[in-house]
Parts: sequence; C-alpha cells; structure tokens
Amino acid sequence: MNWGPINTSNKYVLQEADISVVFYDRSKDWRAKIVTFTNWTRLHHCGIILSIGGESILLMSGKSHRAKFIDADRFHKNFCKPSHTLKLGRAMVSVQQITDYIRPPYTGDARSLCVWYFFTNSILRCKSLQPKTCALLISNILRICGFYVTDCVTPKKLYRELQKLCS
Repeated sequence: MNWGPINTSNKYVLQEADISVVFYDRSKDWRAKIVTFTNWTRLHHCGIILSIGGESILLMSGKSHRAKFIDADRFHKNFCKPSHTLKLGRAMVSVQQITDYIRPPYTGDARSLCVWYFFTNSILRCKSLQPKTCALLISNILRICGFYVTDCVTPKKLYRELQKLCS
C-alpha cells in the first residue's frame, strides 16, 4: 500500500459533531494493575466519540489493531463501558480528514510506553521519543477538531488537561 501524499482537498466535508472523550478503567487486566500501582490512576485507556446526527462513532487505538472508527454504542454494549466521559461541545469536523490522519498504522505497545515512562520521560525529556499511545492520538485528533490541547501521553494527563478545558 502506498502511504505517500494524497490530494484530499476535495474530500474534506465538514460536519457539525458533538465531541466527547471517554476514559476506561481496565483494572481487571494484570497489566492495568501495574499501571494503577505505578501511576496512581484507574484511567487506563481513552477514545474520542464523534456524534453526528443520531449516530456516534468511537475512535480507538489498541496494541492488537491499528486506530480505527467503530460504532460507539455497539462497542460499549459488547466490550467495555467508559468510566468517565467528558463532553467538550460541538465542533466542525471532517471524518475523512481524521481517517487520512490515522491511515498509517497507529498502534502502540506497552514496552515502549514503559521505557518512556520510567526512563525517557524522567531523564531525557525528549519529545521525539514519545510512544504512540491512545492519549497522544486523542490529543492530536482534538487539535484537528479545533480544541487546544497539549500533547498528553497518558490518559491521566489527558483527563486533567480536558478537565481544565471544560471548566
């Protein structure tokens, strides 16, 4: 597949959408228990919901699949309900622009996150070594949607950043 530049100027149709960021507590998983212990949080994963018309789509990333849009209601019914939801308001968004942004496979892995958290972040503070995480993806997507959010690598930091934005 060719990941080169694509002329998408005529494909970006803006639609008004309600934007929400959802956070998940996956503390039943043993890896999440490590995150809970080391980071003092129960926020282990996050996603963004775009509600357009009567439908809601959820952008999720994972370690076993690339970031993609899925039906939010079906995901929450069949897999996992969010522990926290922050409604950010309405914005003009282009689902095609976001889809083009996530087209290169955006998948994170726990090893790079652990190395970053315990060594790179605390010693080097090098932004180019940030691991691909769900929170970093959502931070970037929120900027595409017009919200000013700094780069957040952990869901805990993103949650705190968005709480400031909502108040």
